[in-house]
Amino acid sequence: MDENAVTAAVVDTTPPDVFCNATPIVPPQKPATFTATATDICTAGVIVPSLVSFECFKFNRSGVKVDLTKTCKVTLVGPTINIKSTGGVGQHIAWRARGVDGSGNVREIGCEVVSANPVHS
Repeated sequence: MDENAVTAAVVDTTPPDVFCNATPIVPPQKPATFTATATDICTAGVIVPSLVSFECFKFNRSGVKVDLTKTCKVTLVGPTINIKSTGGVGQHIAWRARGVDGSGNVREIGCEVVSANPVHS
């Protein structure tokens, strides 16, 4: 006869799901506000994502990306982006949302809205 001991550890390796919750914007809609959310199958309670960066840009007639970030009127506060001015038709506003669960698993996603032509939205 022999004795054996077995130890099993349950380890959470799955990052949370992060959602942008962004909807199309049509000028002159302003301000536009979107709040990211996150869920996790292993973490009890609420996971509040953070917004970690943003950029604003358009594409010119040649298809070249033109950076408008310095003139963009956007603020990031916790999980919320507040777009004070949507810029005009064709302006892209993109940001990154990051969620971290109770085990330290991280998921970061890209979010984006484009100012649409009200006739074609």
